[in-house]
Amino acid sequence: MSLREIRRKINLIEAAIKERQKKLSIIEGEKNAENIVKIPLLKNEIEILHAEKGRLVEEGERLKTHFEQSLLKAEKEYLQACEEQSKLLKKLCDITERFLSYVEEVKDSTKLTHHLFIPYKNISLELEKTPKSLHIEGLYSLNEKIITQIKTFYEWARERVDR
Repeated sequence: MSLREIRRKINLIEAAIKERQKKLSIIEGEKNAENIVKIPLLKNEIEILHAEKGRLVEEGERLKTHFEQSLLKAEKEYLQACEEQSKLLKKLCDITERFLSYVEEVKDSTKLTHHLFIPYKNISLELEKTPKSLHIEGLYSLNEKIITQIKTFYEWARERVDR
């Protein structure tokens, strides 16, 4: 049973006790022969309700103590997991940053290589030789949209690491 459920039951029992005490005071105020039987029954019901309330209060206190002890352990585990997550995110940021740096280097190298290939190709063709084309002309299927998404992810992750 949860603490919320225990509190709800205690509130219901308290309301039932008040209701029965109200009935008891009304019945005790009347001078009626049938009330002689009703009075002990109501007092007994009130006593039983008080006992049940006491039992629930004790159970609630035990449960509360258990939860308070569990909270410390759960919080410690949670904070450790958050710290580990932060470390992993930092590693991921570093790797992503290096990856983006390498992509830029390859793009620059590709431009330079292509720029140097043009005169080589022209001279080879003038000599009627077939030029060797060994360089890449672009990053295979790594278009600007993907790079932009990776940069956006990197910025998001870096923001969280820097908090």
